[in-house]
Amino acid sequence: MKCAACEAHFNDGAFCGGCNRYLDFACANIAEIGYRRLGRERQASWRCPQCKITASKSGPSPVTLELLFQEIQCMNKKLSSLPTLISAESIKNELSDLKLSCDFNSAKLDEFESRITNLEHQTKELNKMENLLRQTKQEVETLKCDNISRDQWARLNNIEIKGVPFNKNENLFLIFESLFKTTGYPFSKDQVNYIARVPTYQPNTKNIIVSFLNRYVKDDFVAAARALKSITTADIGYGGDPAEKIFVNDHLTAENKRLLTSVKEKNDTSPVFIISTPSDLNRIV
Repeated sequence: MKCAACEAHFNDGAFCGGCNRYLDFACANIAEIGYRRLGRERQASWRCPQCKITASKSGPSPVTLELLFQEIQCMNKKLSSLPTLISAESIKNELSDLKLSCDFNSAKLDEFESRITNLEHQTKELNKMENLLRQTKQEVETLKCDNISRDQWARLNNIEIKGVPFNKNENLFLIFESLFKTTGYPFSKDQVNYIARVPTYQPNTKNIIVSFLNRYVKDDFVAAARALKSITTADIGYGGDPAEKIFVNDHLTAENKRLLTSVKEKNDTSPVFIISTPSDLNRIV
């Protein structure tokens, strides 16, 4: 460093608190050991010879009671908050509270992290279960469709006759023979496997199920019955006024009956395509 007085370079010297300059010990007019003995506080107020001369010429400023009172008030204001600031017990308490707050927040963060980890794990498990449920649902739908198809296949040779009044002493073969004569289709008992009444959703109505031994004979009879457009109870020898309509249809499963009803309720101008499941109804526009 350079001396502010002689501009010589030196490694150690004295610092003047008046002019804020560094001087070597020779220019500072003080021995090194003497400067060391001053201590930090006196070193901070130490003045170089030049500053001492300037200070002696200017003389001290006059001190008045008003100025002294203002200084005392200023010091009181500054010192009023000092006990709170330097209170070790207060600082200790605040640090203790801060530590407790940090520990609490840290515990909460650990808890939240654990919960998030558990939720992520549960989400993965739910996704797996969702995929498994979707696959199972598809398999159940497939099995259901297969079961309905097999059930309907077992009914391919059957027809269902609706609208024939029930009589306790009735002969179903005679009723069916009359229906054959009405359609003009030749009748033979050898073509029939069995005839029976079965209950329907209406408690007072029992439809007649006829099972043919030959599917093609069944199809021809259904075509002949539908060609008449309308068959009534009067056509097969039943009295009563008015005559009730008789319907001859394929023997459908309960599921296919519901599906047929839903199709009829849809737009009848839709293009023709096969309806096999309820989801196919969405294709009708």
